[in-house]
Amino acid sequence: MRTAVILDAEEVRSIVCDSRNLDQGRYSIHRNVPIWKAVLDDNIRIALRQAAENQEDSSFNGVDELTKTQRNHLNALFKWGILTKAEYEQLMQRVTDN
Repeated sequence: MRTAVILDAEEVRSIVCDSRNLDQGRYSIHRNVPIWKAVLDDNIRIALRQAAENQEDSSFNGVDELTKTQRNHLNALFKWGILTKAEYEQLMQRVTDN
């Protein structure tokens, strides 16, 4: 199952893009996909919450709250294997450049 994770200031959610090697009809998808997607969404939320809690204990001198939040999200997404190292580094560079 291939998903896309949508991350913005208000929410984090995933959408199913397609499912290779899963029994799938033209207008339907494998019956377990909604369950798997719900577990993925829960794991993302848990990871982001844990990252935010851990981040509160340390400070980024001179970095505004939005940048802290973006870093927390990227760290969590990388930790859970949603982002590759290259994607993580590229996005982190964009966050720190702004």
